[in-house]
Amino acid sequence: MSPFKSFLKLEELGSRILPSSTTLPFLPGSTPARVRPAHYALEGLGSGTVATPPTNTAQQHKLTGTANTADLNRVSVSGSVSGVGSTPRGYATGTLTFTNARGSVTVQLTGLTEQTAHSPLPKYFRYTIVSSTGDYRHLQQHGTLRLDLQPATVAPSGLTTPGTFRIAI
Repeated sequence: MSPFKSFLKLEELGSRILPSSTTLPFLPGSTPARVRPAHYALEGLGSGTVATPPTNTAQQHKLTGTANTADLNRVSVSGSVSGVGSTPRGYATGTLTFTNARGSVTVQLTGLTEQTAHSPLPKYFRYTIVSSTGDYRHLQQHGTLRLDLQPATVAPSGLTTPGTFRIAI
């Protein structure tokens, strides 16, 4: 079998019109479209205390505090977060509930990255609203939050310093 032999030729295709890099003028009476940034009802900051049971193999931490959010305003925050514990691979999980006189919003938390056994809690979590009541009953949202957790410490003298947390949504 003999190999094919082709001879390629290069031919000029003629002049081309290139697209302009200038902007097009708007028609009289028209306005440019505006892209609105995403609005997050839970966007805000919070802080509070952390209680960690002494025999805590799954790194479960109970959180209690307050936050100021975009739409809910001042709220009480309560919930818990847990690490993967002795599970070989997994995601940290938890729930947080934001409550005020107008209703409540509960979010499910899942760590952003998969972790190995006995890893410390991650700083970043995905959240999804799983239930809401009162004025917030139709609220649907998901996003990412940051949780900075400082567990309680016990000094050699036996003095316990309470744990704290800060949250940014």
